[in-house]
This record gives sequence, C-alpha cells and structure tokens, in this order.
Amino acid sequence: MKGMPIGELFLGAFLQVLFDRIASQPVLDFFQRDGLDKSRLSYLETVLLMLEPVLDNAEEKQFTSGRVKEWLHRLKAAVFDAEDLLDQIAAKNLPSSVELEPESQSWGVVVRNFVSSPFNSFEKKAASRIDDIIQILDSMASQIPILGLTAGASLSTASQTRSTTSLMKESEVYGRKEEKDRIIQLLLSQENEIGRAMGGVAIVGMGGMGKTTLARSIYHDDGFEGRFDKKLWIHVSNDFDVVGVTRSALESITSKPCKLHSLETMQVELSEKLRGKKFLVVLDDVWSERIEDWELLCCPFNNGAQGSGIIVTTRNEGVADIMGGFPKVRLHKLSNEDGWSLLSRYAFQSGSGTDADSQLVKIGQEIVEKCDGLPLAIKILGSSLRSKLERKHWEKVRDSNIWDLPGGKNDILPALSLSYCFLPSPLKRCFAYCAMFPKGYEFEMDKLVLLWMAEGFLDSPNDNTVIEEVGDECFMELLSRSFFDEVTVQYVGQSYVIHDLVHDLAKFVSGDFCAYLEQNKPWKIAERARHISCRWDNYDDFARFEALSKARSVRTFLSLRSPCGQDADRVTGEILPKLDPLRVLSLSGDDIIELPTAIDDLKQLRYLDVSRSGIIVLPDSICTLCNLQTLLLQRCQRL
Repeated sequence: MKGMPIGELFLGAFLQVLFDRIASQPVLDFFQRDGLDKSRLSYLETVLLMLEPVLDNAEEKQFTSGRVKEWLHRLKAAVFDAEDLLDQIAAKNLPSSVELEPESQSWGVVVRNFVSSPFNSFEKKAASRIDDIIQILDSMASQIPILGLTAGASLSTASQTRSTTSLMKESEVYGRKEEKDRIIQLLLSQENEIGRAMGGVAIVGMGGMGKTTLARSIYHDDGFEGRFDKKLWIHVSNDFDVVGVTRSALESITSKPCKLHSLETMQVELSEKLRGKKFLVVLDDVWSERIEDWELLCCPFNNGAQGSGIIVTTRNEGVADIMGGFPKVRLHKLSNEDGWSLLSRYAFQSGSGTDADSQLVKIGQEIVEKCDGLPLAIKILGSSLRSKLERKHWEKVRDSNIWDLPGGKNDILPALSLSYCFLPSPLKRCFAYCAMFPKGYEFEMDKLVLLWMAEGFLDSPNDNTVIEEVGDECFMELLSRSFFDEVTVQYVGQSYVIHDLVHDLAKFVSGDFCAYLEQNKPWKIAERARHISCRWDNYDDFARFEALSKARSVRTFLSLRSPCGQDADRVTGEILPKLDPLRVLSLSGDDIIELPTAIDDLKQLRYLDVSRSGIIVLPDSICTLCNLQTLLLQRCQRL
C-alpha cells in the first residue's frame, strides 16, 4: 500500500471488487446472451468512475454534513446491492462448472450447455435490478455539485510500514502519576481496616480522560505483583447485565468459557472460586446507578480474604456514590505540557519530539491545545500524525474545519474524526466493520483478519505475500494508530478491544450497515444492515429470529455467546439458509447438533465457524460451497 495514490486506495478498498465482478467471465457470459444488453455493464462501470474521484472528500464531509453522510451511505448500499447481484450471476454459472458429469463430457460442453439455456425469469429480474442500480447511481452522480463534493487530495495518507511503537507500556501514563500513587495508597490503606472485608476506589472522569488506561496501569503495576491471589478484569459498559458480568468474571478466573446460564449457579461457582482468596477486581466503564444491581453483583465477592479490593472506572458520580463509601479519584484534563509529552510519544520516532523541526513542534503544540486535554484524542491523533511528519500536512490538520464540529446527537470527538480521515481507505472499511461488535468486546487478531478476508476487504497481494499477511498488516496498522488497544490476556491468548469513544466513531461511519442485536432489547434490523452480531442466552424466542429472515441482504451473522435451547437447530435450519448473500456465519459454541442440508444454498459463504458446538456430522452438501475459505471446527468433541 505504500505510495499508492489516494484514488487508487479508495478504488482498491471500495470499488475494485465490483470492477472485478464486472470483468469476470461468468458475468460477461451472462450478459452476452440473447435478450441482454452488454452495454449495461459498460454504463455501470462509467457511472462508478464518475463517482470515484469525490469519495474521499465525501468521507471527510460526512462529519460536518448529514446530507453528505446520507449520500455516502446510499452509495455504499447501491454498491453492496450490485456486488450481491453480480455474485448471484456468477453463482448461476457455478453449478455447471462443478456438477459431476460423465468423464467423457468435456468442460467446454458443460459451459456451452449452460450458456445456450433459454432466457429465464432470473435473467429478467437481474437485468431489471441492474437498471435500477444504474438509475440510483446516476441520480447520485448528478448530486455531486449540489453537495459541493470535489475531487483531489484529502487528509487520507498512504499506509507506511513502521513499528507499532504506539503500544505503550502500562507503566507509561502521562500526567497521572499523582492520581496513580493516590489510588494505590488508598487500596493499601484499606487492607487492614477493621470490619472492611473488601476495599475499593472509584476512578471518575469524562469519556476519553484515560480512566481505563490508568486502571490498567495499576492492574499491571509491579508493586502489586504477588500481592493478590487472583486478579480479574471485567468490562461492564452502559448495558449493565449482572448475568453477563458474572459470566465474564468466571471466565476470567477460570481461563475458560463459561457454559452455565443461570445467575444463581454462576454466582455460587464464582463465590467458591474466590472463597478465602485475596483478589483485585477491576470493573471498567460502569454506568448503572441502581444500588440493587451493585449489591447483587458483589454477592460472590464477599467471600474473599481481608485486603481484597475493587477498582471501578465510571463517567458518573452517581455510580461512585452507591459503592459503599469507597473513595473517589477524579481525573481532570491534561495540561498542555503533559499533552505535548503524550502526543510526542506517539507522533515521533524518538518518542519525545527532541529531533523534530521547531516549526513542527510549534504546530503540534497548537494541535494539542485543540484536543482540550483529552488523552484519548491526543493519543490517537498523535499516532495518525506519525504517518506524515510534514509541516504542510500538520498545518492542514490544525486548520481543519472538523475542529469546529458542533456537538449533538452524533457527538464524535473532532480529533477522532480527523484520525479516521487520515486512515488509508482500505483501513477505513476494516475499521468500520468492527462497529458490529458490542462495546468492550474482546477479539483476536487472527479471527478478525479471516473475517475481513471473507468480506473481500483485503487487496490481493501482487507478490508472494499471502492474503492473510495483508490482513495482518492492516490489523497492525490500526493497532499502531491506536484504533485498537491490546488488553489483558483472558482465556484465548492475546486479545484486543476498541475504546468506547472509538467504537462510537465506528458506529457513526458504518451507519445502519452494522448492527449488534442485544439479549434484552427488541431486535430492530435496518433495511441496509449487512453485518450483524448477536449475543443471547437461548434460542427459545423463535419469533425474534423471524425478524432476521427479513434481512435478506445480510452478509455477516456472528454468534458472540454460547446459546442453547430447543429451537437451536430450527433457527439454523429455517432462518439462516434464507440469507442468500451470507458470506460469514459463526455459530461457535451454539447448542446445535447438525447443519441443515440446505447450507449449500449459501453460495457466497466464505467463512463458517461451528467450533465448540455439539455438531455430530457435517452434511455432504458443504462440499458444494465453492467460495468457502475458512472452516473452523475446533473442540467439536462429538464430530
């Protein structure tokens, strides 16, 4: 990706797949039949080339103009629809090329028999849909001058190879030494208080203030090494679910997935694991101010040994007030001096800015002032500035009108918006895809790369590099730019997470294309939804899944928990095979015993994960999934 022009970057990330489909032989054969006009393909290509030059400009302006954002999402929806249609057309050629013919029949006879088949209803519908898509795209092209979109250079920068030095050691917390020392002292001073079995501290501050970073620094502090028998890190977030938090605590302490579903059995198990043990628990990002939630959650922790402690990070003073008199430590904005030290750590190779041009230092200090003392904003913007240490580029960042973005419903930090605009376009699509994960979700690099590969987000390498290595480079690039954070190892090896405010950015740029369906809330699936993840405890509410069957454009369906129930196989047999464009299907940990024979209807399926399920046998029809790239079967003990 190094040195690639901006236009080619976006073309490679967003439109190149569609151009490849248009030029593919199965699609060309389809349009060469009697009754179909091949000029449709040429016109589709022409109108896409008209739209391509302004796409980077639209990516930037979506943060300041709702009309541009809607225009951009309508364009993405039309491109997705075109891709799906051309994939269906290619799949219509697929059966003739793979069906078992007598040995005497040649490849040429098979293809000729298909091509000479009579004009059918699918062809009529396909031609009509192509015309509809062209009409939509044509209309959008006519709106370019109205929206003020222009071609030319933008803030996007070509990806460059560099080390991921932005992964700071947890001990390197800028401007927070006083607060860190105070929290450690408070925890230690509570150890021997008579009548207090468990101490605690609440870290309070607005979003992006560095609460999680500070808590993580304390969690890994060398001074605490060996002081606690058990340490647990639990992300809570604004959807306070005692069952989910308790499950996370059990998984953290046992280092394996929790198969229990009852809160009572989970709390009994957790209580026994902690009995007589001295532990430290971090509850990160707590929002609920309901005292009954807090009391119920803490029940298993009351059996710990004297000197156990809890650290809670929260934006709400009310949360700290219900914690049984635990002291509060409030985080305030960084000084400009500390902010400059933090930005230098991420922006410059030396980590200090001492080797930087004096004019660059001055501009950088002015950028720090615009970040308003928020460590997250400074950290991510510094990581992005590192890619282009040029005065004109830094001036463009300093003078961007995105800094004047008004607050409101989509109140994304301006520094984060700018950092997104910095991303090379292939990375924008990879990052936006992560919006389908819930806040605080921990993911693995290898699996996310496989998902990107299945969705076609990764440019095919031109040399001997395998495509997974391209995905690894994209992942490490997002990590180095601080869009991903490395987190504590739990039961799956090294894992990663997205900060809540960065997740808000992903949701903003992905719009309705990504959705996370929650257990305790109604499932509302937008018509544009393409990538869906779910987390629920059982399949028994079958009516809820019927809503999913109406989302016929879904490309991704991920199960993020290990559900059970008598309707498990009914869901996989009746609902999922109807999702024709499905490319990614993950039923890992689900209580299913078989895949439906109709799995072969999912002609576009590229990724299938049934790991840790009760599956007994794979259907023979799975062999006809000719696009399948990844099949995961780990720990299928009955298979």
